[in-house]
Amino acid sequence: MSQATARTFWGDQNPLGRTLRRSADPDVPFTVVGVVGDVRSTQLSQESPAFYYSITTRTMRLMDVVARTDASPESLVPAIRKKIKALDPDLPMANVSTMEQWLTTGAAQPRLTTILLSTFAGVALLIAAIGIYAVLTYSVSQRTREIGIRMALGATPRRALELIVSEGMRVVLLGLVIGLAGGFALGRTVQSLVYGVGVRDPKIYFLVAAVLTAVALAACFIPARRAAVVDPIPGREESTEPFELRLPLPRPTSRRGASAGSREPSTR
Repeated sequence: MSQATARTFWGDQNPLGRTLRRSADPDVPFTVVGVVGDVRSTQLSQESPAFYYSITTRTMRLMDVVARTDASPESLVPAIRKKIKALDPDLPMANVSTMEQWLTTGAAQPRLTTILLSTFAGVALLIAAIGIYAVLTYSVSQRTREIGIRMALGATPRRALELIVSEGMRVVLLGLVIGLAGGFALGRTVQSLVYGVGVRDPKIYFLVAAVLTAVALAACFIPARRAAVVDPIPGREESTEPFELRLPLPRPTSRRGASAGSREPSTR
């Protein structure tokens, strides 16, 4: 039996000499005489349990024959057919393929799943980048008046730019930490869907974080820089267009002791 099968039945104990009984034939005991390496006969992503019986105790209707050669595998097929025909002319030989073709066929489904997941992940990353850029750009553009007031009160363009970018990046970094932690925790759920790709590869996490950070930095920097170089007091430029200015006149107030008519004041 294979190592994975031995661990399934007896853990770390020695399986040699132990007996097993098949459910289809419980009266016939089978003794374990050896443990071989694991094989992946059903899925490429995990080992499959395997039992090896003596050909004298169990005859199979089908048999797989593997031949190793240093030359081209296709050149060996006629010689194998000739040898089998010499042993039994009525024995057919079907499903002849090289090991590379067999592996390609077996990995077709995992490869398709990996391509689909990679495509969806790329689209999700693009949508996330567009969303972050749009939200941060709008948020910074809403603070244009604030930037102008700060600069009018003496703040330098560099200081205003650093303030806006730092406040925007705090929110982005917090979202990245939460997203990376969630992706690391839920990565195990898609482990069985991919083959040959680590779902917790640090390079993938670093690439996603770098892309989103770069997009967020650009979304904060570009509108903030645009707002920092404009005139902090809009409308200060001189206008050559004519305009009309109306000022309200003060109301006349009556003096105490004076009459409301045209009577001359007393000189006494």
